[in-house]
Amino acid sequence: MADTRERSNSLATERESLKNSLLELEISKHEGQATLVEERERARMELAKVTTEKETLEVTLERRDKELKAKKEDFRTELVSVTHC
Repeated sequence: MADTRERSNSLATERESLKNSLLELEISKHEGQATLVEERERARMELAKVTTEKETLEVTLERRDKELKAKKEDFRTELVSVTHC
């Protein structure tokens, strides 16, 4: 009888231990998933930031390119005027 009780207690202890291990695994899994979601969101925000910066630089470059072309044309016009005088 004592053997059966000991075996029963041992199994109950083992069962509780397995439950605790499973719970710890589930918590770790949840924390890992939450971390992945946060990392993805950070990456999306960084991508949006970099994309915006790139677009801003492209617009600035295009504007400066137009300004340089206009100055070059003005210089040519002045040069033609000076050489014809």
